[in-house]
Amino acid sequence: MEKNLNNIGCALITCDRIDFFQKSYSPLKAICEKLNIEYVVVNDGLESIDVDTEHYVKTEGKKGVAVAKNLGIKFL
Repeated sequence: MEKNLNNIGCALITCDRIDFFQKSYSPLKAICEKLNIEYVVVNDGLESIDVDTEHYVKTEGKKGVAVAKNLGIKFL
Protein backbone atom coordinates (compact mmCIF):
# COMPACT_ATOMS: atom_id res chain seq x y z
CA MET A 1 0.00 0.00 0.00
CA GLU A 2 1.40 3.38 -0.98
CA LYS A 3 1.67 5.79 1.93
CA ASN A 4 -0.21 9.05 1.56
CA LEU A 5 0.27 11.87 4.06
CA ASN A 6 -3.32 13.01 3.55
CA ASN A 7 -4.77 9.73 4.87
CA ILE A 8 -5.70 8.64 8.34
CA GLY A 9 -3.75 5.89 10.07
CA CYS A 10 -4.76 3.44 12.76
CA ALA A 11 -2.57 1.46 15.16
CA LEU A 12 -3.93 -1.46 17.16
CA ILE A 13 -1.74 -1.98 20.23
CA THR A 14 -1.96 -5.32 22.01
CA CYS A 15 -0.20 -6.96 24.93
CA ASP A 16 -1.03 -10.58 25.77
CA ARG A 17 -4.79 -10.18 25.33
CA ILE A 18 -5.28 -12.58 22.41
CA ASP A 19 -9.04 -12.95 22.95
CA PHE A 20 -9.61 -9.18 22.88
CA PHE A 21 -7.21 -8.75 19.95
CA GLN A 22 -9.10 -11.31 17.84
CA LYS A 23 -12.40 -9.49 18.46
CA SER A 24 -10.87 -6.12 17.55
CA TYR A 25 -8.67 -7.02 14.59
CA SER A 26 -11.19 -8.36 12.07
CA PRO A 27 -13.53 -5.33 12.09
CA LEU A 28 -10.56 -2.93 12.12
CA LYS A 29 -8.93 -4.62 9.13
CA ALA A 30 -12.19 -4.68 7.15
CA ILE A 31 -12.91 -1.00 7.73
CA CYS A 32 -9.33 0.10 7.03
CA GLU A 33 -9.19 -1.84 3.77
CA LYS A 34 -12.61 -0.58 2.67
CA LEU A 35 -11.71 3.07 3.35
CA ASN A 36 -8.07 2.74 2.22
CA ILE A 37 -6.77 3.62 5.69
CA GLU A 38 -3.21 2.65 6.61
CA TYR A 39 -3.11 0.41 9.69
CA VAL A 40 -0.62 -1.49 11.81
CA VAL A 41 -0.77 -4.05 14.62
CA VAL A 42 1.83 -3.54 17.34
CA ASN A 43 2.34 -6.52 19.62
CA ASP A 44 4.00 -5.51 22.88
CA GLY A 45 3.35 -8.82 24.58
CA LEU A 46 5.19 -12.08 25.02
CA GLU A 47 2.54 -14.24 23.30
CA SER A 48 2.65 -14.76 19.55
CA ILE A 49 -0.15 -13.45 17.38
CA ASP A 50 -1.20 -15.02 14.11
CA VAL A 51 -1.74 -12.01 11.86
CA ASP A 52 -2.31 -12.48 8.15
CA THR A 53 -0.88 -9.14 7.20
CA GLU A 54 2.35 -7.32 6.49
CA HIS A 55 1.12 -4.55 8.78
CA TYR A 56 2.66 -6.04 11.91
CA VAL A 57 5.33 -4.85 14.33
CA LYS A 58 6.58 -6.84 17.35
CA THR A 59 8.48 -5.35 20.26
CA GLU A 60 11.05 -7.40 22.12
CA GLY A 61 8.43 -8.01 24.80
CA LYS A 62 6.66 -5.72 27.23
CA LYS A 63 8.46 -2.47 26.48
CA GLY A 64 5.45 -0.43 27.52
CA VAL A 65 2.57 1.36 25.88
CA ALA A 66 4.65 4.45 25.01
CA VAL A 67 7.15 2.39 23.03
CA ALA A 68 4.34 0.46 21.33
CA LYS A 69 2.53 3.66 20.34
CA ASN A 70 5.72 5.22 19.01
CA LEU A 71 6.40 2.12 16.90
CA GLY A 72 2.88 2.35 15.50
CA ILE A 73 3.32 6.02 14.63
CA LYS A 74 6.72 5.36 13.09
CA PHE A 75 5.26 2.59 10.90
CA LEU A 76 2.39 4.81 9.77
